[in-house]
Amino acid sequence: MREERGRLLWTVTDPWRREVRMFSLRSTHTLEERHRDIRERDVKLAIERADRRTRGNRPDDEELWAFGIVRRLWLKVVVAYEGNSGWVRTAHLSRKGPRQDRLI
Repeated sequence: MREERGRLLWTVTDPWRREVRMFSLRSTHTLEERHRDIRERDVKLAIERADRRTRGNRPDDEELWAFGIVRRLWLKVVVAYEGNSGWVRTAHLSRKGPRQDRLI
């Protein structure tokens, strides 16, 4: 079953030249309901400037990591990839950063 995502809000390209989309329902979850300290611009920048990737918890998920977009913290954006494009599931801040054993 395909997860409901809502309407397309924006598209950016990650450093690995894959297109990543943000949909309205995911934006509401990520930016309004769960993580009010993260702005839309922060998520876009983290995707475009990610310098680390880790395996996600789901088979097609990757976690894109960027340091310093929000204060002196890591911003992790979880992206569900379908081939050479993906969509944002969620994003959150981390003090610890990516786990070395999960790096891609």
